[in-house]
Amino acid sequence: MKVLKFTNDLSQKIVSGEKRSTWRLFDDKDLKIGDDLILVNSETGEQFGFAKITSLIEKTIGELTNEDMHGKYSSKDEMYASLGKYYENIDDDTTVKLIGFDFQSKPKKLVLFDFDGVLVNTADLCYKIHQDANSGLTKERYKELTSYSWEEVIEKLRVEEGYKRPPDFDTHYENGLITLSIHDILLGTISVLTQKYILAIVSSSMSSSIRTFLEKEKAAAYFKDVLGSDVHISKVKKIKMILEREGVAPVNVVFITDTLGDIRDATECGVKTIAVTWGFQERETLQKGNPAAILDNPAELLETIEKLL
Repeated sequence: MKVLKFTNDLSQKIVSGEKRSTWRLFDDKDLKIGDDLILVNSETGEQFGFAKITSLIEKTIGELTNEDMHGKYSSKDEMYASLGKYYENIDDDTTVKLIGFDFQSKPKKLVLFDFDGVLVNTADLCYKIHQDANSGLTKERYKELTSYSWEEVIEKLRVEEGYKRPPDFDTHYENGLITLSIHDILLGTISVLTQKYILAIVSSSMSSSIRTFLEKEKAAAYFKDVLGSDVHISKVKKIKMILEREGVAPVNVVFITDTLGDIRDATECGVKTIAVTWGFQERETLQKGNPAAILDNPAELLETIEKLL
């Protein structure tokens, strides 16, 4: 994330709500609308908050109006005298960025959910669809392969075992999915989490199938984003994508999953994981990834997330 520094006086005005804009000359950060920022007190070196750029206008100093100055300066001479404390070699042709921002005193925190096996038990459904097209695929082998990332699974099956992806997998999956439900305890936990955290789903299933299911469960509004296989096959890519999009540091993220492959993907992104045993893999397998916690009961989830974030 990009860093903006403010004097102690201006830092206090931002925290109090008095200040929500700034000017920047000679921008070496390529500041843009939508950028997430870390705000630092230039005199103490302390971080005092976070911001998102909501507006940005570029003008030359010579084009600035009294409205742009917000009554801060009584004249151009006073403005030049003030800016001269921070910048050298400025004149009427110098470009200035007029930036408006929203302020947060606390960092944003993100809870990522795997879908299959965590929010809904689709293990038998998925295995049956794959097995119908690949009669030699045993359930034990299928469970073993979930220790890898999904792109590695597909490649291993295709090259080593002649795997064929069912051509109508998505249709069978969505038809089966619509008959399932989220556990009541999980649904209640999610409704509480969304009041404090950003929630998103990172899955190997299609985003459209997941969204349809969430609508049925009246849970769609709880999740800010759904990143399925149509977004990218790699969960590493998708985790990094959502972190960048939301401007959240990995230390402020936790990923809830039921497979060793997902734990390894999240670890590669610097993200903590909570492994759950009510999904596809057993505790013994999940332990190999050294998750931050392993849970056997959905009722434990809320307290564990609070401890980790």
